Amino acid sequence: MLKCILFDFDGTLANSLPMYLKAYDLTLRKYGIILKEKQIVDTCFGKTEETICRSIGIQEKSNEFTDIYFSNVRSIMKTVKLFAETIPTLALLRERGLKIGIATFAYRWYIDEIVKLVKINGYLDSILGFDDVRKPKPDPEIIIRSCRNIGVKTNEALVVGDTTNDILMGNNAGSKTALFLPEDNKRFYNFSILKKVEPTFIINKLSELEENI
Repeated sequence: MLKCILFDFDGTLANSLPMYLKAYDLTLRKYGIILKEKQIVDTCFGKTEETICRSIGIQEKSNEFTDIYFSNVRSIMKTVKLFAETIPTLALLRERGLKIGIATFAYRWYIDEIVKLVKINGYLDSILGFDDVRKPKPDPEIIIRSCRNIGVKTNEALVVGDTTNDILMGNNAGSKTALFLPEDNKRFYNFSILKKVEPTFIINKLSELEENI
């Protein structure tokens, strides 16, 4: 029986991928590196700052890069908007008695600030970010810990995310998985590749969760 839904945040609850794209672009330009949109996605999205710096040949400046990047994120994050169906969906899940959590690759300082900014913290029973676990996605650690925080078993949870690692993480935890493929994310991901990761089901709108739970 489904008791809990664990969401990724960026690109799933929030239409925030354009914010990351701009923050990375501004940061890279500080080092004279100008990349096309697709190159930024491939180089930076889902990567640690240390990994990014190694890939662009400035590994000795990773701390500086991180500081500049975080500063750019802080200045832009107030522009982040939720997907139109996020609040109605969270409210519906609450009405059904389901627990709700966020399990994200984002840093904890960011996720704590952004959920308050977009006013969804009242819907959440658990929030875990990248620096709350030792092993990042697709390792299932963050799902296991989220379920423990909420008081459910991993096979009683549904993991909803927009990336391959989100689905692999949920599958690895023994949870059901929903791959979220909104039209807005097409500019960032190859949907045909994402569909091959074998989620339990695929949705294009968050409201479609209702018919699958």
